[in-house]
Amino acid sequence: MQFASFNLKNLLLLCTLTLFIGLIYITQTPTNQAHQLESAGKFTIEYADIRQEVYRERQRKFQQLQSFDKLAQKLNQTLVMPEDIKIVLDECGTVNAYYKPSEHSIFICHELIDRFTNVFRKDEQNHQLDNNALPIETKVAQRVAGTVIFTLFHELGHTLIEELDLPVTGKEEDTVDEFSTIFLSELGEEQAALAAAVQFGLSGKGEINQHPQNLPFWAEHSLNYQRFYSIICLVYGKNPEKYADLVAKIGIPKERQNSCQVDYNKKVKSWRTLLQPHLQTNASLL
Repeated sequence: MQFASFNLKNLLLLCTLTLFIGLIYITQTPTNQAHQLESAGKFTIEYADIRQEVYRERQRKFQQLQSFDKLAQKLNQTLVMPEDIKIVLDECGTVNAYYKPSEHSIFICHELIDRFTNVFRKDEQNHQLDNNALPIETKVAQRVAGTVIFTLFHELGHTLIEELDLPVTGKEEDTVDEFSTIFLSELGEEQAALAAAVQFGLSGKGEINQHPQNLPFWAEHSLNYQRFYSIICLVYGKNPEKYADLVAKIGIPKERQNSCQVDYNKKVKSWRTLLQPHLQTNASLL
């Protein structure tokens, strides 16, 4: 597989995901708004048995750095969950990441990390690097790391909706894309969401070039190009001054730019309202 050339230096960069460490933080809230609840469930990390050597090496690095374990600890300090939730790093036999309600588990598949790597590497190899640019594999590793983080919190969104019985009035896949984007943006880590947006944009371009007559308009996920624009719209909505040039470059019209800001504020308020009853004392998730 192409991922075999993704050397240990870049595996270490991927595993050292600074976005994981301290990604969820605890902020003080007024005592009269806090909820002192006993959490029946805990987030735990499971490192599944891996068959392929390249995946085993990556899995060992994840275990050594314990970035996922630290994330689980922070989630346990923040959320009151009715059941134990496993985050499983696995070789799945398919390109996927998913939440499995019957097992109360989130699965992040090594095959999906491979796919992200191949998408970004192909894009980087199609561009001429200038003298000041980062090496291709470093840029690829950074983008893969961000996209994996976005995907994890996308699946966490599904988990919270199911486990906490949260209402959803639109397409759930769009809703959890929004959750992941907002979560990362509120923490100032929107580059992870933008990396995911780039992945959707590149994948969408490939879909249109290869199968323009067979786009899955019926699918539970929005089209990749739609996800690309929706994520960037929300990132812009959080910080319009910083990302004004970006939205102009990709062609989001002025009237939509204005509604991006309105949408972002509404969605942040909605998620805070939904999650407030399920937070530990003095904790804030957004």
